[in-house]
Amino acid sequence: MLTKNAGADGWNAGAESVNKLAKGQDGWVEFKIQEVTKKKMLGFSYEYSSSIVYDSLKFGFLFDFSGSTRVLKTKKLTVLTTLGTYDLNDIFRIEKVGTKLLFLKNGVKIDSCTTISNSYDLFVDAQIYSYGGQFHQVKTSFAVQDSVIVYPNKDARIASNSTLNFGTDTFFWAVKSTNRVPYNYRSLIQFDMPSLPANARIVNADLSLYGVDGYSPAQMGHRCETNCISNASKVYLNTATWDESTVTYTYAPAYNTSIYSVLPASPGTSYDYTNYKVDMNNLVNYWFAGTYTNYGVTMVLDNESYYYTQLQFRSSDNAVTSERPKVVIKYYIGTKYYVNDNFTSGDVFCKAVGNSGNSGLSPYSPKASVSTILSTYILGPKDTIFVDAGTYTEAITFTSADCGSSLGQLVVHGAGKNYTTINNAASNHNIYLNNADYVTIENLKLNNTQTGSYFNINNSYSENMIVKNDSLIHSGNSNIVINGNSLVISGTANNAIIQNCFIVGKSAGKTLISVTGACSNLYLSSNTIQSLHDNTMAIQINYLYSTIYSKPNNPTICNNIISVDSIGIKVNGHASAIIDKIVLINNKISLASTGNSTYGVFINYSGSSSSYIDTISGNTIISGGYGIKASYLKYAKVYNNYLVNNTNGISLTSSQDNLFAYNNFRNAQTNFIGTTSDVPTNTTLSDNIFVSTGNSSYYNLSLISGTFASCDYNCFYNPNGAKVAVHGGIQYNTLSSWQGKDHYSGTGNGDEHSISADPLYSDPVTDDLDIDLFSPCTQAGSAISGINADIYNRVRRSLPSIGANEPILFLNIPVLKNNILADEDTVMATLTGSGIDTTFFVPDTFMVYPTVPLEGYLSYEISFEGDTSLIDDSSIGFRVNSLGIIDSVYEKRGSSQYPLDPAYYTLLNLNRGIAASAIMKVLPAYTKLNEVLDGGYYIAVGRRVKFYYWEEYNVSDNPDKYLEYKIYDKEMNIIASVSSDGSQTPSNAPLSVIMKGQNKVTLNLTGIPGFVAGEYYIIEVSNSKNELTYLRFKL
Repeated sequence: MLTKNAGADGWNAGAESVNKLAKGQDGWVEFKIQEVTKKKMLGFSYEYSSSIVYDSLKFGFLFDFSGSTRVLKTKKLTVLTTLGTYDLNDIFRIEKVGTKLLFLKNGVKIDSCTTISNSYDLFVDAQIYSYGGQFHQVKTSFAVQDSVIVYPNKDARIASNSTLNFGTDTFFWAVKSTNRVPYNYRSLIQFDMPSLPANARIVNADLSLYGVDGYSPAQMGHRCETNCISNASKVYLNTATWDESTVTYTYAPAYNTSIYSVLPASPGTSYDYTNYKVDMNNLVNYWFAGTYTNYGVTMVLDNESYYYTQLQFRSSDNAVTSERPKVVIKYYIGTKYYVNDNFTSGDVFCKAVGNSGNSGLSPYSPKASVSTILSTYILGPKDTIFVDAGTYTEAITFTSADCGSSLGQLVVHGAGKNYTTINNAASNHNIYLNNADYVTIENLKLNNTQTGSYFNINNSYSENMIVKNDSLIHSGNSNIVINGNSLVISGTANNAIIQNCFIVGKSAGKTLISVTGACSNLYLSSNTIQSLHDNTMAIQINYLYSTIYSKPNNPTICNNIISVDSIGIKVNGHASAIIDKIVLINNKISLASTGNSTYGVFINYSGSSSSYIDTISGNTIISGGYGIKASYLKYAKVYNNYLVNNTNGISLTSSQDNLFAYNNFRNAQTNFIGTTSDVPTNTTLSDNIFVSTGNSSYYNLSLISGTFASCDYNCFYNPNGAKVAVHGGIQYNTLSSWQGKDHYSGTGNGDEHSISADPLYSDPVTDDLDIDLFSPCTQAGSAISGINADIYNRVRRSLPSIGANEPILFLNIPVLKNNILADEDTVMATLTGSGIDTTFFVPDTFMVYPTVPLEGYLSYEISFEGDTSLIDDSSIGFRVNSLGIIDSVYEKRGSSQYPLDPAYYTLLNLNRGIAASAIMKVLPAYTKLNEVLDGGYYIAVGRRVKFYYWEEYNVSDNPDKYLEYKIYDKEMNIIASVSSDGSQTPSNAPLSVIMKGQNKVTLNLTGIPGFVAGEYYIIEVSNSKNELTYLRFKL
C-alpha cells in the first residue's frame, strides 16, 4: 500500500517502480480502488523524474475528488478525457498491446491511445495529491530485469601508415590526419558474450567508452579542426576473426557496412574528452541469437577524407582500470505467451481467437497451439504459456532447447483442469518431456485414447518436473510415466512433483503412474488416483538395470486417495538397487479385488542401512489380499495405520529391524504374517489392535520362529474362532497361552501387558476403526519414543491408547427444563480441563465436541447470563469421570462451589434441570449435514472434515462431478470453495468426487491458507438442485 502521510495537498507525493516493462514487451499494471475521497493518479511513464511533478506521469488514470463528487479521467500525455465516476473496489488496468495502450475499468475497455514510441521502457508512476490518499494492491505483469557487464577480451589500434601491430596501445582511436603523408587510425574491439539463459530477451546493450583527460602533456582527445566536417563514427560488425597480437591495417578483418552502431560527433573541436554511451543493442542481439558470429566490431570515422578528424578513448590496456571499455547488457527472462482456440466464450486469458500467424505474445494475439509457440520461440526459465479454455488436438514435445533451469520453471498454465483440454488424436504422447528439465504442467485436462506405448505425460530423463492441478484421463495406457537412468548419456529424472491431480485409468491391466530408474525425490501429494478396471495398479516405483543399476530413492507419497483394482503402491527394488527412505503418509487406498496378488502396499528391497528410515504412517488400506506385503524390508517405521477388510493385514519375508506400532487391524484372515524366521529380529510389535474375523484356520499373528525386540501392549480379538498366534508350527488359541510362549528377546515372554478384548471399533463395516472412550484400548498402551501423535495428528497422552487413534468425544447437554430464557439472552458454556480452556455461546440445546484432557477429569460449566441480576453470577457445573458419566454436580457462585443433586436443580424458584443420564458419547468419524445450523459444531481433527452426503438426484458417473461447497469463516468470508466442475479456490481446496446415493466425504484442509486452529467455520454444501445443507466445525 502506498499512502501520502505528510505534507499539504498538491502534486508533491508519489513513487516510481524500480522494475520496468521492457521496450517492445506487452504488459499491464492493475490496481483496486479502496478509498474514494482523495485525488490521485497512477499509470505509465517512460522518463524518470527528479521530483514529483504532475507532467511526469504520461499515461494513466486520474481520480478527481471535490466535495462529494468523484470524477474519473484518463491522462494521455497532455490530454485529459472525462469518463464518468468511480466506486469503491473498482479495478483499473492499463494494458500495453503493441504500440497501443488500453484503459480498462472492471475488465471493460473505456479508452485507448497510441504510445509515443515503442522503443521506451515503461515503469509505474503513482502520484497522490490529497493528504491520506492511498493506492492498494498495485500489480504488474512486468518480468524482472537483470544486467551483466562484460569487458573486452581483446582490442587493438590499426594504422594505415604502419605495418606494425598495436594490440597493447592504451588508446582506442578513429583518426584521419597527416604527418606529411595522410593516414587513418581504426580500432577493433571484441567482447565475449556472457552466458545468458537461452530465452533471455536483451532490451539494452550499451558500449561505454571513456575520454582520455588527465594526461600530461594533454592528449588531443576528440578533435574536429581546420578541414574537419564531423568526427562522427560508427562501429561496424566484423565478419572475420582476428588476433590482438598480430592484427595490422593490411590484415584487418572485413566488416559489414550495413550493420553498425553510431557514435555521434563530439561537442568540442579539440581537447574534448566526452564519455560516450553507444547503443549496441542490435549487434549484441545478433550475436546472442547466433544470427552472426561474434568477431567484435571496427570503429571507423564516417568521413576519412578530411584531416584533423579524431575520436580518442581509453582502451582495455589503459592504466585507469575504471574507465576501460565495457558493455552493459540488460535483459529479462519470463516472457508470457498465449494460446487460444477458435472461440473466446468462457476464456480466462485471451481477448481474441488463436491463429498460427499471431505473435502469441499478447492476449490480443494468441497462437493456436502450444506447439507453434515452441517452434517459433526459444523458451526457458520463468516463461509461461497461458493456454485458454478449449480443446486442443496436439502432441506437445519439450526438449533441452525449450525448458527451465535452476533460475525457474517453464510453465504451461491452463484455464482449469476442466476447461483446457489437450486431446491428442495421433499415435503420440499428449506431453513428452525429452531431457527437458524444470517444466511445469498445471491447470490442464489431458485426455488420451491411444493404445500402445503412448501416455498423457511421458518424462524421459527430465528433472524437476511439476504436474499439478491437472486432470489426466487415459483409456489405453498409463497416465504418467517417468524414466531416469544413472548413465550420463541418458540422464536422471529426479525431483518430480505430482500434486493435486485427478488421475483416471479406463483400461484393464495398466499402471496409472509408473516411475523407473534414477528418479529420486519423487513427491506425490493430494492426488485422486482411480481405475476400477481389472488388474490395475495406481503407482509403481521400479529400479532399472541398463548396464548399471539405477534406483528412485526418497519417494514421498502422501495425502492421496487411491481406488484401483489390484495394487495401490508398489515399490520394487533389487539386492543391488535397494530403494531407501520411502515415505507413505496419510493415503487412503481402496482395492476392488482380494486375490493373493493384490496389495495395498507392496515393497521389495528397501532399507540399505539404519541411516535410511522408511515411514509408513497415517494410511487407511481397505480390502485387497494384503494390506502391506514386503520382502527384504529393513529399518521401516510402520505406525498409526488402519488396515481394514483386507484378507490379510501385513505379510513380511526376509525382513527385520522394523517397527510396527499403534496400528489398527480388522481383517478376514491373518493380521501379521512372518514367512521367514528373521521377521521378528530387532523388530518392535507393540500397541497394535489385532482383530481377525476369520475362523479357527486363521491367526492374528503367524510366525515361523524368532523373538521380537519388543512385543507388548497389544490388543487381540478373535470373534469367530481365529487363534491369537501360531509360532514355529505351534498354535496359541488364547492370549494367556501366547503369553506363556517366549517370543521376546528381553526379560519375560512378551505381551505381558497385552489384552484380549473387543476394541469397540466405531463402524468397521464402513472402514471406520476409530476407538472411543469406552474401548478397553483407551489409555491401555505404552509410550514409544519418536511417536507423539495419533493418526489424526493429535498429541498422544502420557498414557497413550492402544491403536492408531486417541479417542475424541462430545458432551451432550440435554434440554433445560422449564426454560424461561428469552431470545436476547445468551447461554455461555465454559469447558475446562487439562489443556482445555474454551468458551462457547450456545442455544438451549447444543452439542460440544471437546478433546479429552491429556490427564485427569473433564469439568464442564454452563453459565446463564440473562436480563436479570438474579442469575448473572450463578452457574451449574458438573464433573465427568473416566467412564464418561457425570459423577458430581454443583452450583458455582463466584469462586465457591456447592454440591447439588445431579437429578434436579432449582435456582430461585426458576426450574433448571439436568438429566442424570447425561454422559460422554463418541464423536462419530462421519457426521451429518443439517438444513439449518444449530448451536453444535464438529471438531475437525487433523484438519479433516468428515461427513455423510446424500445425493438423491441423478449425477454423471464420470470423474468430473465434484462436491460443490463453500467454507466461511466467522466473518462470513469465503476462504475455500469448489464448484461442481472441480474449479477450486484456492487451488489446493480439497476435491471430493460424488456419486448418486450416500457419499462418505473427507475434506483435508491441511495447508490451505486462512484456516486457524481453534477457530469456527461453516461449510455450505449445494446438491445438484442447488439445495443447501450446512455444518459448523472447529479446527
